[in-house]
Amino acid sequence: MSVSTRYRNLPIKHKLRLLIMATVSCALMLACAALLVYDQIAARNSMRNDLDVLAEIFSANSTAALSFNDRPAAEELLSTLQAKQHITSAFLYEPDGMVFARYRREGAAGREVEPPPVDRTWFEGDRLIAFKSVWLKGQKIGAVCLKSDLEELHDRLRRFAGIVLAILVHYALGILCILIGLVLLIWPRVMSRITMTSFSTSAGASSIGTTRFHRANTAHRR
Repeated sequence: MSVSTRYRNLPIKHKLRLLIMATVSCALMLACAALLVYDQIAARNSMRNDLDVLAEIFSANSTAALSFNDRPAAEELLSTLQAKQHITSAFLYEPDGMVFARYRREGAAGREVEPPPVDRTWFEGDRLIAFKSVWLKGQKIGAVCLKSDLEELHDRLRRFAGIVLAILVHYALGILCILIGLVLLIWPRVMSRITMTSFSTSAGASSIGTTRFHRANTAHRR
């Protein structure tokens, strides 16, 4: 017996239960997908804002090093980014775009980025880049560039995906238990119908055989 035939033979209340479970399952999966997308968008915006603020702070703290042409002080300032494990590199630029000081996380690779005409923060491949100009008395004396990896974003995605997967697994187990309960409820009725059908078929076959036997005996006696 095919699945569609079994479904058509189900009572109305069981059909409604299955339809409700299917609808709720689709709604739950769509809701989880929407939450996942929203969380990633919110996380990206939060990372962009955090790096933008950090670049603003380093821009304000770099005025003395750039104005006095103090390279060791600038490098020491950038070295404090070691506390930020997601910052892969940082550069302090002179007004002509030349690199004045730099910092690279151990094992990190990458090249300097040409300063854009305006301050901005953007995603590029697997990194986040922030540029901020350094100003002194209304005059631009340099710029700060910070680069961050996206491991924080990836970790958040993995955690959220794990939570969603756990919810879906528990929901699937609940649906499975309900379906098993329905099968246990319906199976005796199905077996009873099969037994009655088989009995009726056997009784009909016996009746036909008896009738043919009597007809044969009557014809033989004649």
